[in-house]
Amino acid sequence: MDEVIAWATFAGAWLLVAGPLYQGSVELAELDFDRDGIQGKAAAVQAAQARPSAWWWLLPPVMYVLHRRWYKALRQAMLPQLTQTQRDQVTRFQSKSTGWFTVAAGAALLAMGETWQIIQHYRWPVWAFWLLVAVMLAAAVLTTTVLMIGDALVGGAGEGAGQFTGEAAPRKSELGRGETAKAAHNVSADRRADSQSEPPTENAQRRIFRAACQAVQSGSRRNPGMAPGCSRGRPPEPR
Repeated sequence: MDEVIAWATFAGAWLLVAGPLYQGSVELAELDFDRDGIQGKAAAVQAAQARPSAWWWLLPPVMYVLHRRWYKALRQAMLPQLTQTQRDQVTRFQSKSTGWFTVAAGAALLAMGETWQIIQHYRWPVWAFWLLVAVMLAAAVLTTTVLMIGDALVGGAGEGAGQFTGEAAPRKSELGRGETAKAAHNVSADRRADSQSEPPTENAQRRIFRAACQAVQSGSRRNPGMAPGCSRGRPPEPR
């Protein structure tokens, strides 16, 4: 049971490293940031500011101090060249990145402590500690990278589907109008065919009957019974 608890706390500590890294990356990517404009002005300022030599990394504390001084001078030279909106964007970007990555750094220190507990529990050599820390840090960064790439692919697919739907909708509308016109044409054609094939209407029958009555009455005016119903002006009802 002790081994299960040791590995569970080890995994949980390193998850606390990966979580802030991913959340910080997501929030920074969602910021409204004029990246091109700011980077263009920063590149012009960096060309005028001499970066500390890489040889100072042989003395990391000295390199840290020199890099901090160089960054502060770069910032003071760059900010006056930015617009107010760009300065606000830089401030928000730095605040979010500092907050989330400070949380990730604190979680990494706690995770290193849990990693040391694993090393002591199994009596592994010290180099295994550093190797395990490096592997877990790489896994946390790789997880964040994979998730960000997946989010970008999903967002691109959604935009592509929206464009396809927007292009297909007019075609579907045009197709619907064409089908409606075709159906209306078919209905009118059917009605014309029905009107040609249907029997004579009642008015046509009356006109035929009156013509027959006139012919009969002109031939035999003395015997009106030869034309039953002529006196009533309508054909006799069928029995």
